[in-house]
Amino acid sequence: MFEYGSYESSLYTYYKKPDMREKFRTSLEKAIEKGEQTDRLAPGLYAELGYLYLQDGDVKTATAMFEREAAAFPESRYFMTSINERLGQAPSEQSSDATSSDEVDGAAPADAGI
Repeated sequence: MFEYGSYESSLYTYYKKPDMREKFRTSLEKAIEKGEQTDRLAPGLYAELGYLYLQDGDVKTATAMFEREAAAFPESRYFMTSINERLGQAPSEQSSDATSSDEVDGAAPADAGI
């Protein structure tokens, strides 16, 4: 159903041999590319790649990957948005259609007139 490429085997190798990090990153990028081409992108791949960028200290690219995950898989939006908020990154303009935190928490927005 979803395109994972060699994600699972490369993840296992990476955990056993952390020096294989670049091979893992490459396999993630290839899986994402193939998933996008076939419209069968597996959930979590953008987030996993974002986490690698975050570990490298590249917060801007990590944030972009988390936003792409939220856009591709709306069920992950709350989690991905909360990660970006913790990183001190405001949602980009393209994700401004996301549900506000007031709506998610069940509280009425301040201008709701209630």
